[in-house]
Amino acid sequence: ANATVNALPAVSLGPDTIHTVATSYTLDAGAGFSAYLWSTTETTQTVTINGVSGDYCVTVTDTNNCSNSDCINLDFMVGI
Repeated sequence: ANATVNALPAVSLGPDTIHTVATSYTLDAGAGFSAYLWSTTETTQTVTINGVSGDYCVTVTDTNNCSNSDCINLDFMVGI
């Protein structure tokens, strides 16, 4: 019997922490996946976070039904 070993999908939201002074920030999991599931419950390639600092994660699934995830900490800095 032969077995096919598929690599896990490669997903990266960027550095572990992003500090921003913007009022919103768009996270992009990248194109080419068959499914997306964000910790915000959204199922799109991108998600826009409006001023709420915290950890955000996405799980992507490829056409082989393999999944992988990545998390990021968004820190919305308030100007003085």
